[in-house]
Amino acid sequence: MSEIDTIDATVKQVAELLPFPVELDADMGGTFTLQIHLGRRGGLDDPPDTAGIDPDDPNARWWIDIEGGTRTHISDLGLDADPRDVATWIGETARTENSPAAAPIASTGRVAALVSASYPTGAEAALAPQPGRPGSPREAPRPRESRHER
Repeated sequence: MSEIDTIDATVKQVAELLPFPVELDADMGGTFTLQIHLGRRGGLDDPPDTAGIDPDDPNARWWIDIEGGTRTHISDLGLDADPRDVATWIGETARTENSPAAAPIASTGRVAALVSASYPTGAEAALAPQPGRPGSPREAPRPRESRHER
C-alpha cells in the first residue's frame, strides 16, 4: 500500500469517528490525499475549514486549516497515532474554532421553523399539546353518578 493509500484509509477512519458528520475531499492541487471537509463559513467561493495530514514527511502531524489556512492548528499526533485520539483532537479543535460541521444543531428551532412554514397559526400553537391528538395529555374521566347514589 502506498503512503497516499495509507493516509486516505486513516483519514476515512478518523472521519467516521468524529462526533459530527463531515465530507471527504481529495486535495488534487497539492498532496493528492483525502482531507476532512469541516464546512464553509460563507458562500461557495469562501475557503473551507479542513483537516488532514500531509504525505512525504516522516514528521508529519495532523492539522486543521481554518478558512483555507487563515489560521492553522498543528497537533502533536502523527500518522501512527490512534485514530480515536486524532478524531478527539479534530472534534475539540473544530468546536473551539466554530467550524460549520461542528456547530450544534438546534433541532427544536428547525422543527419550529418547519411547523411555522406549514401552519399559519404559528409554531408555538401547532407544537402545543392539543386535546384529542395522539400523544396529547387527556383529562381523566369523571366518575359517573349512579342512579342509586341520588
